[in-house]
This record gives sequence, structure tokens and C-alpha cells, in this order.
Amino acid sequence: MENPKCLLPILAALTFATISNCAVVNAATINTANPNATQKAKDVLNYLNNLEGQAVSGHYIGLSDSNFIEQCNSVGTTTGAYPAIMGSDYCAGWNTAEPGTEVIKFDLANEHLKTHWKNGGLVTVMHHLYSPNDSNSGTFRGPISNFADLLNHNSAAYRVYMAQMDKVALGLQDLRDSGVVVLYRPFHEFSHKGFWWCDQDSSTFIKVWQELFDYFTNTKGLNNLLWVWNPYVQTPATDKYPGDAYVDIISTDAYMDYPEYNNLLVSTYNTLTSFKPNKPFIMAEIGPETKGVDVDYQRWAVALSEKMPKSRASVAWQGPCSPMSNLNATAFMRDPWQINRGQLTVMAGTTRNHVQNGGFETGTTSSWTVSNSNVVSTGQVDGNHAIECHTAGGGFQQTVTGLKPNTTYTLSGSLQLVNGTEDANLYVKSYGGSEISQAIYGKIYKRKNIAFTTGASDTSCVIGVSFNSGAGGVYGDDFIVADGTAAVSIQPPLEIANGGFELGANTHWWFSANTSLISSGQHSGNYGLMVSGKRQGCSQVIYGLQPHTTYTVSCYGHVTEEKDLLSLFVTKYGGKQVNRNIKSHADYEQYSVAFTTGDESSTGSAEIGVWFSKGSGAGYADDFTINVGGPPPGSGGESGLESQKKKKGGKKGAKQKRETANANALEQ
Repeated sequence: MENPKCLLPILAALTFATISNCAVVNAATINTANPNATQKAKDVLNYLNNLEGQAVSGHYIGLSDSNFIEQCNSVGTTTGAYPAIMGSDYCAGWNTAEPGTEVIKFDLANEHLKTHWKNGGLVTVMHHLYSPNDSNSGTFRGPISNFADLLNHNSAAYRVYMAQMDKVALGLQDLRDSGVVVLYRPFHEFSHKGFWWCDQDSSTFIKVWQELFDYFTNTKGLNNLLWVWNPYVQTPATDKYPGDAYVDIISTDAYMDYPEYNNLLVSTYNTLTSFKPNKPFIMAEIGPETKGVDVDYQRWAVALSEKMPKSRASVAWQGPCSPMSNLNATAFMRDPWQINRGQLTVMAGTTRNHVQNGGFETGTTSSWTVSNSNVVSTGQVDGNHAIECHTAGGGFQQTVTGLKPNTTYTLSGSLQLVNGTEDANLYVKSYGGSEISQAIYGKIYKRKNIAFTTGASDTSCVIGVSFNSGAGGVYGDDFIVADGTAAVSIQPPLEIANGGFELGANTHWWFSANTSLISSGQHSGNYGLMVSGKRQGCSQVIYGLQPHTTYTVSCYGHVTEEKDLLSLFVTKYGGKQVNRNIKSHADYEQYSVAFTTGDESSTGSAEIGVWFSKGSGAGYADDFTINVGGPPPGSGGESGLESQKKKKGGKKGAKQKRETANANALEQ
């Protein structure tokens, strides 16, 4: 399948993570189905309900004690974007003859879920319950003689069913006791014929749902749950809706290779969002229909953003349905539509951003008072716009209203200097206390956070940026005033700007005299790089590196003659230059070199590139990427200076199987 690279002309120095600022505005409050739900559960529900223009990403970790946590983790390490929602199936086995209570295991799953929550993520739980026909009925696909037996408290099926639900409740209570809110999805996909609880009488199904809701809420005290109603995509089954008092979130599941063209998916989405416009809608499971074939996962980002704009979240299934098992994982996770872990403002103690036009996505300075400042469409952290103050003595500020007296808030913004030597500040004032400011420094975006507490009668504040002196300017983006004191933490993604040269120019790169773009013979996309002549090459400075962290730079390359020597190199990172010789003279192969940054005093940047040092032919390179950790399998990569010590590179016949998922860190 053709796998074209997307074109995102963004500055190398400004390649940082999307923050959900523009997605959490115009907040309106809705009530949870459980009136006694925890405040955090209410916050999460309202956060999802008020998202606009973006949605929350997610990934399942599988069947409790036999899980896919490493696959979920690899999404973060490979793409630089960790899924915001982590999902688990509490049923730990498939197609066994054990009692259902024995295969419901949650200890290991809950440890992962609690860690994810502490790291700023959200959590969802579901389960493939075994048929309660008898104590060893065997499998979630086993039939049930009479679904109405679940309403007969004297029946054997009811006792087996409730024993399973009591075990599930223990796991949910454990999460509750750790403060974790759970998007709980019982009886998932109930409208098809795959499981014993599916395709049941509507009135009976509604009563079973309502009884479970009452039992978990009133008897088990599970006030940390948000209840997710989940018909399958083929049949919306609105006749089986238990009622607004029993449901928080509407959802469906879909597995499709070409979701952006699937009329059934769009039809079900339209039906469900029209049926309950007062409830947030999510895609509770997504993935490809065809297993074992590399499917373009970026199609899901297109489908969600263009065909289902009211979708507030999507959770990828694990195993062969994971983005990591298919194409364009990086493109999918880093699509501007996605809100990933570390970008959830609700996990920073807020369900609302009180700043208007904080990301300047109106394309104007509306809501701001500006001096020597204007909105720009290059150099932004995310989205399409940022603001630049270009002359000393200028700045921009906004009066933020709607605050509560005697309440603590956090002002947060992404800021950077043009030259790195300017004197500029982020500040908050007129809130009932003394002005608080933080100096802005560095030529890369950094997230600044200022906590302040309003006065006894103050309901507003003034926030802003002042450019005091120096030549250059200051950029700002994604300003937030959030409830609480938790800092809004943004983990920079890893990107090499124009890493596949798909801008059709050497933008973000330095080229020597005999280095040029090619439009034929490239590894992928429309362009690549050719170096001819000794002591020729190209380089780029990448920013946003963390101290004491191992990174791997990779590219695809080859040379035309056996004696030609083209080297992939990394230098100026806080250690000695490291190289990897590109020796393939037949087809493109992937080459990698790993390096470890220095301490806090190092630059936070590195220079990478390729250099043709000997031979009479030419060298070719394409698809430069950077990832956290060591070289990927099959890349011929080695760590640190080992690549300089060995005479021959460990070449493996790298095929172009997943050109973008692991090879294009920018072109997505």
C-alpha cells in the first residue's frame, strides 16, 4: 500500500507537543448519571463534553495479567506521543473452562492503570464476562439459556453472574481507593451477536443494566465510574438505551481499513450523536478490519477529525489492531486532532481554560491587548497560529474574567525567544495580590507555570508577556489559566523537521555545495537527498532534548559504489561525535546511531546529518527520524562510540515495510 508522507512545514526549533488549549473552551456543565460521583469524575466528564476541535487518544493493554503494556509503551517511545487513555479488559483468559471468577484478574492491570493515572492519563475498563449458564460455562461466547435469569435473584445464572460482578467490583474499588476515575464499559458491543449478552430483548437488557448500575453505585460505592453505553457500529440499538440517569457517555466500536470512506460508520455516528446530543460521544474501540496486513492508521485520524468531529476520544485495540502493528503510527498519534498524555488539562486540576483565544487559533489577537505584536502562522507550538512580539518595549496581555475569590489558579504558556538573549517575562497581576512574573529564556519553547490565588473579592486577573529589551523577539502560544496549582506539563515530541525533504526544499537543513534534493530514486515520498563529492553533506540542529537521555537518530541510505563512504552523524549534544557508516550500495537500508545527552548544563540540542567522506560515486539519504532509546531492530544501529570502533556495520536487509510508522518522525 502506498504510504505518502504528510507535509507539515514547521520550524525545527519549534517542534513541540500539541496542547489541548484550543479544545477546552466555552465550557458548559453537564451532570453525571450518578449524583454522588466524585468531583474528579464530574471533571473528566465535563472535560470530554467540552472538547472542540480535538479528541483524546487511547490504547488498550489487554487482558489483565496477560497484557500488551509493552506495546502501549512502545507507542510513546516510538512516536513521542503516549496514549492519553489506557484501557484494560478485566477478563484474563479466552476460551477456557475455568469459572468466570477465576479468569477475572486485575492486580497487574490496576498497577499499570494507577501508574498511568498518576502520570496524567485517563483510564477505561471493560470485560469479556463468561456466560453465567453454569459455574464452568466456558467462554464469553457461550450461550445463555435465558437472559432474563439475570433479573431472577433466585436463579443459578444470577448467582454465577453476580459472583463475577463482585470480583469486577473489587478491582474497580481498588482504583477508586487510589483516586482513579474509570470510564466503565459493561456489556460492550451488545447490539451484535458475538457475545452471550448481545442481541437480547430490549426491555430485559435495560433492566439488567439498571440493576448493575444501582448495585455498583449504591451497594459497592463506586462513585468513581463514568458509565459508557456501547452498541456496535453495525446496529446503533437506541431501543436498548437505559436512560440518561444510567449513562454518562455514548460510544461505539468499529474495525475498518478505510474508515474515512465507510458510510456505515458515519451513519451510526450521526444516529448516536443525534440521539443523545447531551452526552459526549467516543470511539471506545478502533482498529483495522484486516489483521496481519499493514493498514494505514492515519486514516482513522482523518475519519475522526473530518467525518466524526463530535467524537471526544478514540481508543485503539491492542495486538494486531494496534497502531504499532500497522502503518503510520506516528502520523496517527501526532495528528493535530489527538490529545495525548501530558496534554490533558483535566489532569492538571482543571476542566476549563479561562483564557480566551489562548492559542490564537482565530488567526487574530481577539481578546488580547497588544503592542508591537502580531499573530503569526509559522513558529507555533501546535495548531495554525501563535503570537510574536517583535520589538522591545512591546507585549500582549488579556484580562481573564470568571474567576472565583480566594481560589488558586495556574497560568501556563509556551514561550521562546528568537535569539536567546532578550529580556522578556510572563506575568500575572491585578488578581488581588502582587504581580508575579517568570523570566523567559532559551531559543526553544519551554512551558512556564505561575500559581496565584485570587483575593477575597477578586474575580479576574491580567495575564501577559512583556518584551523588555534586546534584539529579536518572543513567541507565545497555548496560554491557559487553569483551576488548581498543578503545572501543565508538556513533554516535547521528537521530530526532525522536513526529515523526508517533502517540503521540496532544504528548509531546516544546511546543505553543502554538492548536496541536492532528488525527485527520483528517493526512499519514499516525492523527494530525497543526494550527496556527491568528497567532504560534502548536510546537517540540522534539533532541539528539545532532555538531559541524561538516550536518543537514536535514524535514516535510510545507500551509496552508489562499494568504496563510497557516507556517514550518519550526531554531534554537539554534550558528548563526543558518534557516526554510523552507510555502506549499502544496492538498495536503501535503515541506519541508526544512538547517543546520550549530558547534564542540565548541556545545550538541550544536537546537530545531526550525513557526510560523504570518500569515494567517486554518490550517497543518498532520506526519512530522518529521532526516537527515545536505542536503535530499532534491523536498523544496523549501534550505541555511542561503538559505531566508530567496528569496521563493518551490522547490515540487515531492511525492507520498506513500514516506511512511516517507524521511519518518519516528522512527516506526519
